[in-house]
Amino acid sequence: SIQSLILSNTILYVGGNFTSIGSQSRRNLASFDLATGNLTAWNPDPDGWIESSILSGTTLYVGGAFSNIGSQKRNRLAALDTTANTNNATDWNPVANDFVKAFALSGTTLYVGGRFTNIGSDTRRQYLAVFQSSGNTDNQPITYTFDSAEDLKQFTTSGQGTWTVGDGVLHVVPGTSDGDDNLFSKAT
Repeated sequence: SIQSLILSNTILYVGGNFTSIGSQSRRNLASFDLATGNLTAWNPDPDGWIESSILSGTTLYVGGAFSNIGSQKRNRLAALDTTANTNNATDWNPVANDFVKAFALSGTTLYVGGRFTNIGSDTRRQYLAVFQSSGNTDNQPITYTFDSAEDLKQFTTSGQGTWTVGDGVLHVVPGTSDGDDNLFSKAT
């Protein structure tokens, strides 16, 4: 099954739960050159399924249920260099203790959501971590205050700073903490 599609110019990144795609053996993550219709040589070969992904420049962030990807041990969360065909996991390695299901990117800030209760060395009740994505190999979140009894499966951002988290049930305004609807404080 396909869970994630990211288009960058003529390259389509495909993530999910599969052992072959385009009549070729590939596990769970692949890229197609849309100009030719063929798979590219890029092959990070994750050993578990990919649930979500997001692209920032030439770095593809992926989350899911893997423990090895891009020739490196990476638990459920990895940053991959899209310019290297193999051995393409970057040094970034925050280690999530459960599934990563969602990403959002705002400028150089990467938001990671899922079922985890621990990421990096930060233990919280659950499900959202925030990292600086631009040139940062720090494996620790810069803030982590979202608290929910449900898995964080999806979230989006808007230019006005309003967040929709989960299945449309929580609208969050970064930097506020007034009332039940404002549970998240974005680091500045």
